[in-house]
Amino acid sequence: MSIKQKAIKGIFWSGIQNWGSQAGSLIIFLVLARLLSAADFGLVALANTFLAFFNLFIEQGFTLALIQLQEIEKEHINTAFWFQICIGLGLTIIGFISANIIAEIFQQPLLESILKWFSLIFFINSLNAVQIAILRRKFAFRAIAIRALSGIICSGIVGISLAVSGFGVWSLVGQQLTFEIVGVIAFWTTSDWKPRLQFSLKHFQELYKFGISIFYSKILTFFNRNTDNLLIGYFLGEVALGYYAIAYRVLEVLTQLLVRTSNQVILSVLSRLQAEPEKFIRVFYKIIKFASLIALPVFLGVITLAHELVIIIFSE
Repeated sequence: MSIKQKAIKGIFWSGIQNWGSQAGSLIIFLVLARLLSAADFGLVALANTFLAFFNLFIEQGFTLALIQLQEIEKEHINTAFWFQICIGLGLTIIGFISANIIAEIFQQPLLESILKWFSLIFFINSLNAVQIAILRRKFAFRAIAIRALSGIICSGIVGISLAVSGFGVWSLVGQQLTFEIVGVIAFWTTSDWKPRLQFSLKHFQELYKFGISIFYSKILTFFNRNTDNLLIGYFLGEVALGYYAIAYRVLEVLTQLLVRTSNQVILSVLSRLQAEPEKFIRVFYKIIKFASLIALPVFLGVITLAHELVIIIFSE
């Protein structure tokens, strides 16, 4: 199968994943938005800000390096896996210890317990990262799509059930933990790769050379995207942050559907074209034009119809 055929097939499954998971998560989100308070969403949004920051240290750009390298050896994969396992365990411990300090800074006692439970996600994500990279490198987007859809369905059932039972903010915590756990089970049952007890300093350095630049870029992106949550949570409180998080969720859904559907495939495709600069540039510009043609009219429409959309989606 040619790269073009693999790309088309990958975009198809990536589209199913993004549109299916976003549609499912949006429905679940709307149900939970009517069952829970803005303060519940605000607390989880604040906890997720710290979760996103610590998660940067798990990947370190290594998974993207595994996709980008023209040739990878088993030492690359095993080294990346065990490095991330160590980082994941370390971050889980750090997250658990620092939860009390963070909760005191933001004067939100309940935030401590939420952060402690969310700290488990660091280790869970460290189990997944290499498996995702291998599947993306092989253009196995069907397996990734199945994982995402399975996680959305199972976590949605758990989240809504807990919300209906009156568990409040813990329904959002349970939903998120369920999604990550289902992901681990799905990836490890669909992938034929299994780790070996092997770590190579040489191969670590090769991954590090590419990954460190990605890591620095992601840190800058994190502060660009999350400083608002920290400022709103600290100065205005969890209720204001809850309203902001709900509104921002709508933007995220649109961005995921219209812009990021092909992102998973793009890296895999462009990595195979890095030795052909002219073809690389031509394909890149085609992707940008296609994404813009779809996204810009929709975003302009949302700006124009914002008031009506809020009433339709969330009611008066």
